[in-house]
Amino acid sequence: LLGQADGALADLQGIEPQGDADRLTVLRAEARRGLGETDAARAAFQSALQINPDNARARRGLARIALSERDYDEVDRLLGQAAGGPPQDAKTLTLKGDIALIRGHFESALEAYVAARALAPHAPAILLGLVSAHLGLKHTQAADELLARLHQVSPNRLMVNYLRSVSAHQKGDLDGALRALREVLRVSPKHPPSLLMIGALHHIKGEDRLADEALTKFIVVKPNHIGARKLLAAVHMRLGAAQAAIATLEPALQLVPDDPQLLAMLGAAHVAAGEPQRGTELLERAATLDPDAASIRTQLAFQQLLGGDAQTAVDSLRGALEIDPAFSRAELLLIFAHLHKGNWDAAISVGQALLTKQPENPLAHNVLGVAFERNGD
Repeated sequence: LLGQADGALADLQGIEPQGDADRLTVLRAEARRGLGETDAARAAFQSALQINPDNARARRGLARIALSERDYDEVDRLLGQAAGGPPQDAKTLTLKGDIALIRGHFESALEAYVAARALAPHAPAILLGLVSAHLGLKHTQAADELLARLHQVSPNRLMVNYLRSVSAHQKGDLDGALRALREVLRVSPKHPPSLLMIGALHHIKGEDRLADEALTKFIVVKPNHIGARKLLAAVHMRLGAAQAAIATLEPALQLVPDDPQLLAMLGAAHVAAGEPQRGTELLERAATLDPDAASIRTQLAFQQLLGGDAQTAVDSLRGALEIDPAFSRAELLLIFAHLHKGNWDAAISVGQALLTKQPENPLAHNVLGVAFERNGD
């Protein structure tokens, strides 16, 4: 219950079964799942069911693994078997809440947890579920009230501190969120959600060395997490480590070869690493897969401009501005493209349009000044 799965597993080693082998096996399985050893946990839950086919807790454990893998059909199958009793069973209602939570159905999750709490008012899992549902609905005050109660009872409980960090983040208190996450990692140094979140927060604060450290640890535990690889690559790029960004993104490309954002990031990394041909190929693929992404078109146009193909860059940028007329980065680059081609009047026209929309943007003033200067004014 304290989230100390390794300690639980160590305690279980010295216990011999006395007619309760399935129960001990389920506890071992839950400890393995807590350590992130999914395959070992699944095998242990299945062993418990071989000993006792009626062990509902083992079926719930398997359902939670299926839930983590987004296998909702298997969850529904196992959950139907796990109910085994009254339809208002608290543990089944809790699992239903967990399913709704993962699917992002926060109202349904809240409804399930409220029903479960009526049957088991003090169950920590239900209270934590309620907190998560409230945070999903941005009910920060309701979440904080429950968290204060839970923290008073179990100040070192892993998920209590993790959810305290989520609440602090929602309120814009990044330092408070980091403090809560450090409490989680003090108890469980490899807790994946906390490593991911602390890495993201350090990146937001511009502390990219610390972000790199946390996200690298997360990738070791969850190597197939595409979002984390993208975030770590963004950190690498901000640190000027283009080759590290490529090494981080390449394995993700094997998993999702048609992800436009991933292709665009990888293309930008290859360009920064001095490999413009490979970078352009990837950016072109990204633009083909997501023709409505103004940012990808702008990245491609930048590379086209660097390659000396100013007219193609102008066409790409006009397309980007048709998609998002307020995308100032594309307008700035379009001015440079016109300047590169010697189209001074076109550069002045775009610059004046940008200045009308963003009169306080110093870059807009600057490029317009350059355009007038080149035009002899």
